[in-house]
Amino acid sequence: LKKVGIFGHSFGAYTAFALAGAEINFQQLKQDCGPQMEVLNMSLLLQCRALELKPQKYNLKDDRIAGIFVLDPVNSSLFGKAGLSQIKLPVLWGSASEDKITPIVLEQANSFTWLTTPDKYLVLTEGADHINIDFGAIRENSFTSLAELIQPDPDVVNGYANAFGLAFFQTHVADRPEYSSYLQASYAQSIGEKPFNLSFVRSLSETQLSKTLKQARKN
Repeated sequence: LKKVGIFGHSFGAYTAFALAGAEINFQQLKQDCGPQMEVLNMSLLLQCRALELKPQKYNLKDDRIAGIFVLDPVNSSLFGKAGLSQIKLPVLWGSASEDKITPIVLEQANSFTWLTTPDKYLVLTEGADHINIDFGAIRENSFTSLAELIQPDPDVVNGYANAFGLAFFQTHVADRPEYSSYLQASYAQSIGEKPFNLSFVRSLSETQLSKTLKQARKN
């Protein structure tokens, strides 16, 4: 295969970013992983482990990749602005408003603005989380393994990922521009279902982020 797309969720999204050309930013990691580390951003517990690597240039870019789809990515300190701005490929970025592991405000929103590619899309699902944990089983102590605590995403949330993933990869990997009409805010609004409403943007400022979150909670 000479032209492919890649999908990654959570720490798997790090792999997608790295293969798309982002390089580990050791300076950013040292800055973010010190004594004043942001404790509300749980993903730093994973990201800061990268400081155990030898501080050198790691070029993992795969030139076959034509587009990347990431969900709830672990990314901001690993790459920083310098690393993510190296990505020149189309990026579809999915976020969950209730994500406690990679919080959208602390871990994802700024990162999205650091992308310099003109073909970038942010899809925010209101009410969704990083993973779905069965807290009832925890309270009742009715589980025997960690895997039993992880519940599948609601069908509607999986449907969003499938719909936008298909449109994105058909547009930017399979070179079928007729699918680009589905990469629009109007399409997101048409398929969004309560309580998992959707917001869709191509660019993002702090003001736009605040407006997007407020609008998602209103719908």
